[in-house]
Parts: sequence; C-alpha cells; structure tokens
Amino acid sequence: MTVDSAESPRKILMIVPYKARDLEGHALVAHHLQRRHGVETVPTNGYGIERKLLLHRPDALVMDHLCWNFKAEQARLARSLGMKVVVLPTEGLVQDYEGARVVVGSKHHAADTVDLFLSWGAYQRQAVLHEGLMDETRADVVGCSRFDFYREPYIRLIPSRGEFLGKLGLKNPDAPMILWCTNTPYFARDRKKIITRYTQRAGYSLEQITALLDGEQRQFHEHSNLVMDLARRHPDWNFVIKVHPAEWINPYVPLTRQASNVVLGYDAPIRGFLHHCDVLLQRNCTTSTEAWMLDKPVIDAEFSPSYYPVRAEFRAGSHLVRSFDEAEQAIAAYLAGMAIPADQ
Repeated sequence: MTVDSAESPRKILMIVPYKARDLEGHALVAHHLQRRHGVETVPTNGYGIERKLLLHRPDALVMDHLCWNFKAEQARLARSLGMKVVVLPTEGLVQDYEGARVVVGSKHHAADTVDLFLSWGAYQRQAVLHEGLMDETRADVVGCSRFDFYREPYIRLIPSRGEFLGKLGLKNPDAPMILWCTNTPYFARDRKKIITRYTQRAGYSLEQITALLDGEQRQFHEHSNLVMDLARRHPDWNFVIKVHPAEWINPYVPLTRQASNVVLGYDAPIRGFLHHCDVLLQRNCTTSTEAWMLDKPVIDAEFSPSYYPVRAEFRAGSHLVRSFDEAEQAIAAYLAGMAIPADQ
C-alpha cells in the first residue's frame, strides 16, 4: 500500500558505491521505502556528496562506510545540517572486530555521527557495541539487501542458462562453467597513489598497505596461472573471469587471448554468474557466501599465506586447496557429481 501524505515526503540520499554490485539491492530498499512508507529515495554515486546534500536536502544520508577520512567529514556535515546518518555496508564480510569498527568511522573518531548502523550480521553488531563504541539502539542486524535476489520471488529474474552464457561469447555454452571471482582490486593500480591514499585517508600503516598490495600481486599471479593451466589442460571446461567491481580489467584481457575457453564477465551483477556456474574458484571473497546460498561448490585456492586475518567460520564453508593438483582434482570431482561435504 502506498502511503499518501499532504506533507512533503521524507527524502533519503542513498550512496550506491558500485552499480553492478550494489544498485539492485539499494533499488529494492528504495522501492519498498516508497511503497510502504512514502519515503523518496535519491540514489547517487559517491562523488560530490557535499554539493548533493545541499541540493537535495535529504532527511537522511545512507553511506556504505566511514573508513575514509572524507566520508567521515561528509557524515559530520550531514549531521550539522540536521540530517540523520545511516551506515549500510555493501562490501564483504569483516574478519575481525577492528574491521567492523573501522566501517563506522572509529579511525576518524566519527562513530558518534552514525545514527544507525545496519549490520550484515551479529558479529559486526557485537564488534561496534564492544567497548561502548555504539549503544544497542543504534546498531541493528539486517543482512545484505542484494542477497534478497537469491530467494523467491526475485531469483526468477535470473535469465536462463542458454541466454546468459550465450551473451558471454562462449563457443560451447553447454560445457561445464568454472567461475573465477577475483579479489585483488588494487595490485594493478599506481602503487604510490594507493599507498598515499590508504595511509593518509584510511589510517593504514605503511606496513599494512604494503603487505596488502604484495599479497594481491602474489594472489593474482597464483590464480591466473592456475586458471590458465586448467584451461589448457581441460579445453572442454569453460572459465569465466568475473573481475572485482573495484578492479581494473586490464590485467585479465590478455588471458582471454591465450585460450578460447576463457572469457571475461563484464560489468553485471554477480548473481547470474553464480547461478549458472558449476564451481566457484576464489579466495576469501564475499562471493563465496553468495554461492553457498545457491548450493554451489566453492574452491578456496590458498596457495600462500593470507595477507589479512580470516575467521575460521568463514573459511569453513569452502573447499580448501593448496596446489594445482588439489584444485584440479576438486573441480573434476564436483563436475563428476561429488556432493558438497556436510561439514561445509
């Protein structure tokens, strides 16, 4: 039922960080805010937020996080203008309490600007309640809005396998499809700029950001070599590379020229790729949780030590492999019909 009101409708300015990843879920929230509560939602990218606050004069600003210093300042500006500040995360699961606290601006002493933190799960909520960073009335568990598309009625929006795979340009769309979701958004960018950005804007130490970039570089080489070796050895398997939304596709384009059964998945929501894949290959990526919802086998290719902490319960849902042979055997077994082990 649409809510009618003689007064001007309440308005929300909602930041959509990455269109392919976040727009559908945010649009669903906006649709129901309008339909059920008569609230107008203005979606926007993350640029020029200060100007947009003055232009739209919303009642509330919905942000993805306050990890960066400029986002903390945007939250402070919104509060100074009498607007509410809501943090609705869109990125992956945090792996420790510190990671959750950073999301609500702990590094910039901005947690007090957050009127409401809409957490993916109880772990994140408990992290921000710990040591009194927030009180219980300002943190709630809501999950992730884009995950609604993995259930009825929205799962019906996913196109058929033939239609979906046909658009990818696969020569044999009936062959098994192994989906590689990358999780290395910064290794190919200007290293000095990334180091400056993270040390000055996000409060990282030089050692932390250097370890992250070195780890991403290593992971890219390990996983790209794995995928290309598998593609050459198994020409009857299709490989689709779904690049992280914050990552450049430049390093991956040459890979598609080396084997005819390797293609790129372009700027589109991940759900269609996961729905139609036979096996997901990744490492410590939120796409694994989405694949679990679809009962897809998930390979966690851990060829070297992780460059950030990973919670045991997050790792437990995937099939861990530490070599090419282990990865090949696991994928072949799942394609042959092996069931996902009960302990996953």
